[in-house]
Amino acid sequence: MFGVATRKSLRALFWLRVILWVAVVKIFVVQLWLLAKGDTALFSYVRAMLINELIAIPLAVYWSRSVHASYMASFTGSFRSSAD
Repeated sequence: MFGVATRKSLRALFWLRVILWVAVVKIFVVQLWLLAKGDTALFSYVRAMLINELIAIPLAVYWSRSVHASYMASFTGSFRSSAD
């Protein structure tokens, strides 16, 4: 997120989106694995569920909004027009 904010790069935004959605899927797979282990890992399952539903998914949804891409594209356009 820091790279996207400082560089204002569409490529960085793309990779941030990929990383966030991969993290959401990874946490979900870990949740299923912990659930399959049984009651001994119930605390770990609940913690992974809370991390996924309260942090990872909202972050991924927020950064996937189209407004971020259009915002970054406006910087790219302004750099090109000022260079001409």
